[in-house]
Amino acid sequence: FDCIFVSVAWELEVPVLVLHVLGTVDEPTLAARFLLEAEKPRVVVSGHSHQGLVREKSGVLFLNPGSAGPGRFKLKPAAGLLTVEASRVHGELFALEAGGPRKTAEAVLGW
Repeated sequence: FDCIFVSVAWELEVPVLVLHVLGTVDEPTLAARFLLEAEKPRVVVSGHSHQGLVREKSGVLFLNPGSAGPGRFKLKPAAGLLTVEASRVHGELFALEAGGPRKTAEAVLGW
């Protein structure tokens, strides 16, 4: 079983699935597929790969905040920001640079 940490945040009134290993948005792992179908989240926050990503697919916003620590695997430090509002979720990805954070990607999911 490759999901080390799983949490579903219903207190936000938007189902958010937090898991360590997603695989990819297009090809989730077997365990991630099971959780996606069982929990039907609107937002998925994952990690493991340290590769920052924010993307909407089929009514789900996917966010991997990257890694804010020292660069690993030749990846630059990054951080994600997830803003949850009554009728939308806004995900942003930032490169953490010497001159300050720089937005590199964003996605919005509304309903």
